Amino acid sequence: MMNLKGIETDSIDTIIDKCGLDCLFSSPKMVHDVLTAMKEFYRVLKPDGKVIIVSQGKPKLRKFLLRTKIAPFEFKYQPVKAKQSNEGGLGSISEQGLYMYVCQKGDKGNK
Repeated sequence: MMNLKGIETDSIDTIIDKCGLDCLFSSPKMVHDVLTAMKEFYRVLKPDGKVIIVSQGKPKLRKFLLRTKIAPFEFKYQPVKAKQSNEGGLGSISEQGLYMYVCQKGDKGNK
């Protein structure tokens, strides 16, 4: 996720991340690691491409690193809502506090 050098620039339509960035947000080099990943996502996405991120991070703790000068995504977010389930004893997704972020690259891309 931080080194996508094997993938061509402007070649991917959509990237889906389920809590991968959350792991980077908990690393000792959080800012560097998250910015590196977002920069790589931005590079490999086609113009108008999207990164869909499912995260436990609340918007006030995530948005400052999801849109930066090196990866100027436009983004929206919303809480993930799910039906309550007691199977497996884990509780519902909504109890865990997941959010979905959709980061879209502009139509000019890397040009």
